[in-house]
Amino acid sequence: MHDDYGTLILEDRVEDSVKEELRSMGHELETGEVWFTFPCVQACMMTEDGTLRGAADPRRDGKALGW
Repeated sequence: MHDDYGTLILEDRVEDSVKEELRSMGHELETGEVWFTFPCVQACMMTEDGTLRGAADPRRDGKALGW
């Protein structure tokens, strides 16, 4: 999902029920590709016990690695 000047751009694979709920909240929607490549997330976090966890968005070539 991407907000472009008040219009939410959603990936085509988002369920219709989700789209309808967003519309009922007053959002204007536009549908993009199945795997919309503009937004991309790479993230890491440390849990309470100090374990590091990583994740990579499958839309890009990123990877979560540890050593």
